Order: sequence, then structure tokens, then C-alpha cells
Amino acid sequence: MSNEFKIRIDFQSIEEEIFKLNEYGQIFHRIRDEYIFFEHKEDFFKIYNLDKKIENIFDNLKNSGINCSSSIYSILENINYFDFYPTLTDLIDELEEKNFCISQLEIILLESEETHNKLNRPLDSIKEMNRLHKKQIDYLLKIKDVIEKIKKSHLYKVENNRLKWYEKIPLPSFIVRKMNLDKNISKSFDYEKLRNDLIIISKQILKNLNTLEFEKENHINDKFISYLEVLKYNVAGESRVNNSNERDIIVKDENQSEKAIIEALRITSIQKDYIKEHYNKLIGRYDVLGHSTGYMLIYIKNKNFEDRWSGYIAYLSKFTDFEDTDISDVSNIKIGKSKENGKIIYHLFINFHSDDYNRI
Repeated sequence: MSNEFKIRIDFQSIEEEIFKLNEYGQIFHRIRDEYIFFEHKEDFFKIYNLDKKIENIFDNLKNSGINCSSSIYSILENINYFDFYPTLTDLIDELEEKNFCISQLEIILLESEETHNKLNRPLDSIKEMNRLHKKQIDYLLKIKDVIEKIKKSHLYKVENNRLKWYEKIPLPSFIVRKMNLDKNISKSFDYEKLRNDLIIISKQILKNLNTLEFEKENHINDKFISYLEVLKYNVAGESRVNNSNERDIIVKDENQSEKAIIEALRITSIQKDYIKEHYNKLIGRYDVLGHSTGYMLIYIKNKNFEDRWSGYIAYLSKFTDFEDTDISDVSNIKIGKSKENGKIIYHLFINFHSDDYNRI
């Protein structure tokens, strides 16, 4: 942090927090420069000789890292300028919107690490960019902590109370940009891609198991919803209603047409009636539009995970055409598929028991 940094007069009551944000801004500046350095290394250009899918994964790693570090640095270097942030609320709104980067970076990092580990010859540039992604995530979490402290400050509370009272809340610039954010799914809805993305999300949630109150089904559902939004899926609002008569997660296309229902349930053993109830809702009662594909997320917390998966297969096989299609390379995730009158249901069987979990 530069000693020349001077805090604008209206932010002086939160001097400590503003100095901290300025310090983090300099760190993101250096992170951006590091990305650019590794981008121009001869080692990085080897990705363009790899399979196109792998090339895209590593290219996305680089682009997302540069974009995120650049945008965070741009915000923090302009803290003192009234033209950018007329109020403290404008600054906090902008920073909170950029917390969206965290989930995005986590998913991209997971995919990059898995792909890189499968290469015959590791690439130093990709290894370093993975490290930078982790560093960015750590510092975005630190910024989040600073934001929470600022929101408890007298200045922030007084400012927001005044704006709310006189109904003078301006439309922050990030809202305008967010309105233009493309969250559309491909016009030809890809149900298999949604299945694969749910697997990726499951891996990421398990990777952060120690920060997740996984005993609560709705909390886990919210995690899936947040990550689906990061991956540019349109998730219907009623998905967040905590009501046993509501469908858990609904995915729509760019025209707001419902395309898929994701039904989630939490079990501790093979609770046959409970499982059958949710399965019937997904293939019948909830699916009034007759979708070709549905999804079940089964959250279980049990050290005998393999046995429970075998029991789940045995039970489903009694009343439907069930197939074990496990394509996950993580021991705590199992994948299955059932067919019901021409309809396909993908089953993700996810274990949240932590004692025997091997970290990815």
C-alpha cells in the first residue's frame, strides 16, 4: 500500500477498511500482471496444439483470471473518485456484484485442475494460472469480509437510511450491466450438458464441504442454484420457495420457457417411500409440461456410501428401468439414469459424509 494514498473526506470514518481495500487493489494489479506474464510465455502457447476442448478450458482460465483481476483493480483504484462512486453504497454495490467472480473462478479452476492433471506433460504456465485463480478467490473472500465490516459502519447505515427514506436510491451502474448480462442457454437445450454441469457443481460443493451446512437441504439447493446462475442458466424464481409443494429447482431457456425440473431430497438411508414420492412428483405431478428429461439430486450423509448406492439401484430397479451410468471420478458422487415412458431421469447420488471424503 502506498503511503501517498489519501482517503477522501467522506470515507474517513471507515479509514481502516478503505486502506485495506486499497491494499487489496494493488494485489489484484500484480495478479493481473502475472497472468499477462504467463500468457506470453512460450509454455502457454502449447495449449494451442492440444485438443480444442482442452485449449478452450485453459483459454477460459486465462481470460477469466485477467478479466476478474482487472475489474477488481479498476474498482479499488477509483475509490477516491466521486465520479465513479458518489456514495459509499455505490462502491459496496459494485464490489458485491464482483463477488460473483468467486463462484465463477471456483468452477473454472476445478475444471482446469482436473484437465491439467490428465496431461502427459504438465504446463508450468497453467500450473501458475491455477495458483493465481486460488489467490484471487482468497482475496475476494477477504474483500467480502471488509464489505461486511463496512456495512455495519455508522456511515453506511446512515447513508442507506437517508436514501431509503427519501426514495433517492440511484440506479447503480452494475444493475444496468447486469440487465445486459447474457444468461441465455443455447436455443437447442442440451440436457446432457446440464447433467455434466450438475456433476461439476457437485464436485465443487464437496470440495468446500467444510464451509457448507450440508445438513440443510435448502442451503444445498441454494448452492446449486447459485452455481447454475454462474454457468449462465436461467433459474426460475419459485425455485427458492421453501415449500414442500413447490418444485426445488426449475431451469428455463432464454425465452423463459421451462425446460427442466431438478428435484432434490435429503436422506440418511434408503427411505423407500420418501424416494418414491419424490420420483413420482418429478415424472408426473410436477411435470405438467411433459419434459423429455428430469433430474434428481439425492443428498446423503452416510459412511457406507457404496452400500447405500447399491441399495438405491436395487430399489429403483424394482419399478423403473434403472442403469448405473457412473461417470464421476469422485468417490462421493454416483450417477444413474432411469427411463419412464420415454422420459429420462438423471440421478446424482451425493455423499456429504466428511470422514471418508477424499478431497479432489
